[in-house]
Amino acid sequence: MHKLLAALAALRHGASLADPAGWKSRQNTLNVLVALIGAVLVLYPMGISHDDIAAIAGGLAAVLGLLNGYLTTATTTKLGLPPRHPPADRPPFPDLIDPPDSDRPEP
Repeated sequence: MHKLLAALAALRHGASLADPAGWKSRQNTLNVLVALIGAVLVLYPMGISHDDIAAIAGGLAAVLGLLNGYLTTATTTKLGLPPRHPPADRPPFPDLIDPPDSDRPEP
């Protein structure tokens, strides 16, 4: 349970997995393997119907797409969910705050 919570905590802005370079390497290897498996399924004649191949490819794409998105977010400190306790002097999403009325041009 502790590892699962730590893995989810890595999705917060400013947090990262331990050894992000190693995880990025695994992510790139996984991307290459998925591309190779996709090419083999399309090019190599098998006793599987096209509908079955499409279903398998769709399932793999969904699962691996989620994993790819997780690894992209969890291996960088530059993006992610807002911090659990943002600093009091700055809001969690400063770009989403409306500017003061005095800065707005007249319509």
